[in-house]
Amino acid sequence: MTPPPVSRRTLLAAALACPLPLLWSRLARATPSQAQALIAGLQQGATLLSSSLIRLEAPELAENGNTVPFGITVDSPMTADDHLQRLHIISEVNPLPEIATIHVTPALGVAQVRTRIRLAATQTVLVVAVFSGQRVAVAGREVKVTIGGCGG
Repeated sequence: MTPPPVSRRTLLAAALACPLPLLWSRLARATPSQAQALIAGLQQGATLLSSSLIRLEAPELAENGNTVPFGITVDSPMTADDHLQRLHIISEVNPLPEIATIHVTPALGVAQVRTRIRLAATQTVLVVAVFSGQRVAVAGREVKVTIGGCGG
């Protein structure tokens, strides 16, 4: 059996559509204002706590943005009444500003998370910690990237 022939129209449409995702990924970048708008939405109606509650661990220089080690430790008693609920990791440059949202319960015991993130270019990575009782803390760390990991 031979496969049905491909028409010129189908071949042309496929050839023209192939570079679109690559072009879009180059043009689509989050901006610091988009990241700040996301943070403002998370802070809305909440009491702002000190950024010293959040300790961020990341290399000052990442050779490859595809896999950057990132650690977050939050000073929180992690009791039923007073605990960390969510961590939002936010980018100022990646194609999408929100890198990750991590949900946490008091069962964790210690508010500490280790992960790897992908960064498109040198930027300040921001973390928003959302606590029980409508409280929020924000901290950031600059990471210099030599080879971008998000198509950059």
